[in-house]
Amino acid sequence: PKVSIIDWWRSGAMVYLNKPYPLYPRPEPEDEDEDDEEE
Repeated sequence: PKVSIIDWWRSGAMVYLNKPYPLYPRPEPEDEDEDDEEE
């Protein structure tokens, strides 16, 4: 299910940042993609 950033923030982004929320999986860091491109 798609969730807008506003809804996600209202849900308690701060709490989500401290504890992994099953409803909102943490987005993969773009840094990994950059490393991939270098290879």
